[in-house]
Amino acid sequence: MIEDQPIPGTTTIPIIKDNELRLARMRRQLEGMFRTLNLVHDEIGVASQAARSEGQPEIANVLSLSVCNRVFGQLKLLTNIIERLGGRTDLSEEQGSMQEITQEGETRP
Repeated sequence: MIEDQPIPGTTTIPIIKDNELRLARMRRQLEGMFRTLNLVHDEIGVASQAARSEGQPEIANVLSLSVCNRVFGQLKLLTNIIERLGGRTDLSEEQGSMQEITQEGETRP
């Protein structure tokens, strides 16, 4: 082998490409999980309202304050992971607009 010839560096490219594909697939799966959990969150909210309208405020409180809050916390964690992988969720949009509102409120007298 002649020393002036460059060493082929193409052996690392398939590994990088493979990792990129895996991360993209993982992000899509996490985004699917987010959509499902977001739907479950809405369904629990509807069930809570139904319980309240049926005169069962205790059940409504458990559903809205305990279950919905836990699911929402998981949605926020999932959003953080998805954003680190280059994606966005509905909460990404809300967090961005909430930060803008907060910044506008701080700059105004």
